[in-house]
Amino acid sequence: DFSMGNLTLDVFWLHFMPIYSHAIGGLTFLITVLVLYLMITKTPNHGKPLARYLMMFQMCILVADFGWGFLISPIFFFPETALLCTGVICGTETSGHIGIVLMYQFVNQSALAIACTFHYKYTTIVRMKYGQEVSNTNKNLMRLFFWVVLELPVIGVVTAGVCQQELHEFLLAEVRTKKIAKKIEVDSNLHGTGYSIHRYVWIPIMVASLVATCLTIIICCCAFFILQTLRLLSDKTSTMSDRTRKLQRGLTITLVVQVPLIYSVHLFS
Repeated sequence: DFSMGNLTLDVFWLHFMPIYSHAIGGLTFLITVLVLYLMITKTPNHGKPLARYLMMFQMCILVADFGWGFLISPIFFFPETALLCTGVICGTETSGHIGIVLMYQFVNQSALAIACTFHYKYTTIVRMKYGQEVSNTNKNLMRLFFWVVLELPVIGVVTAGVCQQELHEFLLAEVRTKKIAKKIEVDSNLHGTGYSIHRYVWIPIMVASLVATCLTIIICCCAFFILQTLRLLSDKTSTMSDRTRKLQRGLTITLVVQVPLIYSVHLFS
């Protein structure tokens, strides 16, 4: 056994983690197929427009878990800025960095689907309250805004490739991880990549700042659409009937609770 800061990582973990990733990916596939089947067959006609966004969200989670569980299947060497890449695309430093970029991209697409879902719900309530459609131009511009904001951290991660270092050399340079380096040297099937934060100090600062800023923007946008939707539904002078308002309010609250919960479970699994 060997320790790395606040994380104890032994040989068992190196072999268990890929199996765990594959199991999560396979389980997600089965659940997603079931959810999509129920959405397609059980959703009433008036609910199908919103269901399309929820189906898109489920598909994004499926793609993300397939990438994490099979394409990359990473084992992070926290707190070191390095990881093992045990997926099907691993084998070289370049493919390892591509895998990291893909991981961020997969997670971003799920976040994009969430933002678009809340925006769609808001525009639907606006149409029901005022009897006017939100233009497709408005919708597309907002979707483009979400996409651009979420792609900025990915650009930062791509740039971090200049800090890339051969995993074995990187781990040998760290006193706490020399035993890991020896294990990797013995097992030729283990591949990975490391990132030296000392080469270009501004890059990790830039990436962290981009992630924090862009995530804050998306969360604030989602919060705005949620609060505005609930505000419109609480207006008793609306042309909507009380029954419709209460029904839509309940659906909105359910959406607010379920979607972030699913995304959180997806991230932490």
